[in-house]
Amino acid sequence: MSQSSRRPDVALGLLDAGVVTEDQLRDALQEQDGYVSVQIPLGRILLERGLVSKSLLRSRLEEQSEQGRKSGRRPPLGQLLLDGGWITEDQLHEALAAQEAASGIVRLALPLGKILAEQGIFNAGDLDEFLAYQHQDWRISIPPPPKRGSGLLRLLGVILLVGAYAAVIATILVRSFASLPPLQRPRAEVRGDWIFRNGEKFLVKGVGWDPARPGELPWSRSRDPETVADDFRRIREAGFNTIRTWDALSPEELAEAERQSLAVLQGIWVDPHGDFSDPQFRAEEIEKIRAVVSYSRASNTVVAYLVMNEPAPGHVLREGVETTRAFLREIAVSVRELDPGALVSFSNWPGAEMLREPELDLLSANLYPFRPGVLVDALGYEGMINLWSRHLAGERPLLVTEFGQSVALMANTEPDGPGGLDEAEHALLMPRLAEALVAGGAAGGVAFMWNDGWWKDHDEPGDENHHDPDDPEEWFGLVAMDSLGDQRGRPRPALKALRRWNRAVLTLPRSGPATSTELDVEIHHPSRADATVGCAIDGGPELHVPVVREGEWLRGRMGLPLDADEPVHLEWTIREGSEVVARSRRVVIPPAARIDLELTSEGGGSWCMLTVRARDSRGAALVDRELILVVTEPSRRADVMHRLVTDSTGKIRQAVQLPPPPGVALAVAAIRDGETPPRALTYRLLESGEIIE
Repeated sequence: MSQSSRRPDVALGLLDAGVVTEDQLRDALQEQDGYVSVQIPLGRILLERGLVSKSLLRSRLEEQSEQGRKSGRRPPLGQLLLDGGWITEDQLHEALAAQEAASGIVRLALPLGKILAEQGIFNAGDLDEFLAYQHQDWRISIPPPPKRGSGLLRLLGVILLVGAYAAVIATILVRSFASLPPLQRPRAEVRGDWIFRNGEKFLVKGVGWDPARPGELPWSRSRDPETVADDFRRIREAGFNTIRTWDALSPEELAEAERQSLAVLQGIWVDPHGDFSDPQFRAEEIEKIRAVVSYSRASNTVVAYLVMNEPAPGHVLREGVETTRAFLREIAVSVRELDPGALVSFSNWPGAEMLREPELDLLSANLYPFRPGVLVDALGYEGMINLWSRHLAGERPLLVTEFGQSVALMANTEPDGPGGLDEAEHALLMPRLAEALVAGGAAGGVAFMWNDGWWKDHDEPGDENHHDPDDPEEWFGLVAMDSLGDQRGRPRPALKALRRWNRAVLTLPRSGPATSTELDVEIHHPSRADATVGCAIDGGPELHVPVVREGEWLRGRMGLPLDADEPVHLEWTIREGSEVVARSRRVVIPPAARIDLELTSEGGGSWCMLTVRARDSRGAALVDRELILVVTEPSRRADVMHRLVTDSTGKIRQAVQLPPPPGVALAVAAIRDGETPPRALTYRLLESGEIIE
């Protein structure tokens, strides 16, 4: 740090006025007894305790400001949260007590550094740097002793002295807190349905990374730094900006990811089959999580922690949905206590939709084009993504933490299983899936996975030593591992296809009804090369769409001719010079519509009647319109799809049998025209003939 060449203005005025000598000023600073009252914001206490989410806290603070603007007096934040039912009275009392304990009168002089060190905000090394910084940047040079001033000047001098020193300490505090590691400044945050990293909108273009090579198990191998560095470099060169793991990267591996400018979704393995109600199990898992977060928080590359992967729906129901959600909340509180600068979530999947915990920052899910097959057949892959992003995620981002398909020629014989593609088909499918998940409303996705996993399933000793052609789980890699001892692998055509797709990604507009005759246009184009954007409407000539560059993004607006009764089809092309870098598939803007799904119990609760009503944008019944009704129940694999035509009132009715407790079924109704994404969509979670959501 360089020494400041300019003294604080107040101190300069004090010295020039001739109020004090050098010795007198030093004595005054040493004996000064100024104090300042510091109160920790209640919102921060509630956030760190996991009682509120960032989005909830932000909305309540906005409400508080709005009420203050209207009435001239802002209501207490705690009262707003209490009145809205967001926290209980006991929780508010405990938070206020914690606020009082953490607040108080703090000495204004340098012993504050000791207080900060004792509180764990600084370690010994940070404190030494803090003191050295204060000495170098804020040293007050004292001129030779001047003549004494009058009593009035002396009084003025004391006032100026206290003010000067208060300004010095306040500025040091502001600078020191602003320069703290990620504990004080978020690396990642949620704004609406997007993730922002270091203040910029961040589209996750990720790949799952598993260190195991042929003949190795991921939990027992010693990771070679050169192999890790080579993998990360090739991942970055393929245009990915994120790696996702299932077990934690070490500090050295995090450092390598940062060198390659890769963000990290830091996986922390928590047994998804564990006893979530057992205090000992919970304590051991949380201790393991805290150990990883304690070193990971020092890395600027960690965007989020994923603390569990694919909890089995049957196990969750046996353990209890609320018990499992309480465990996830406990994990989130522990992570945020150590690293509020990152996000926290877990990787859900179809069948466990009831496990969405609103206090987690993201809805993360592993979503494949083959599971559940009946739902993908009914809605299309983009439609299934839309169900999760627009309906299940609520106001949070959806992050697809696994997508892909296997190139094992022997398809899985189980229902909704992977496999059956050759490498050419795989190369065609992967960018289509990536585009569909962004078009469906996800904040990005993670391709499963970087390299083949010979060890997968590990259903017999030595399974990691041979590549089983009948096991599709072993054949998902973008990099093929063809022989025992292979450390680098062979890039499959799908890797080249995704590398091309990563160059320019259209995120807006998305398929679905429009509410305006102008559409926002947004493209993630990280190369920052000069680019042009064209759009053809309903097969017509390509029109130039003006865009401006904002960092890695191209943004603009375009007019849209809307027909109340016919869909509009948009074809997009993005060029760098004469080279076409992206040709997006169609965006379809259909006429607006809405559907409602109601339920009535019949037959003592084991059977229920589902009623779906379809209407157009004016509220008129959609008559003689085919609707799709899907009911999935994973524990029994009782998935059914109905295609029914609405009657003269725009309704269909269908009786369905529901599982006994604790089973849960998902009912989805949609209007879909041909192969386009659903025009309208709704869902219900059902249990024993009752709507539980």
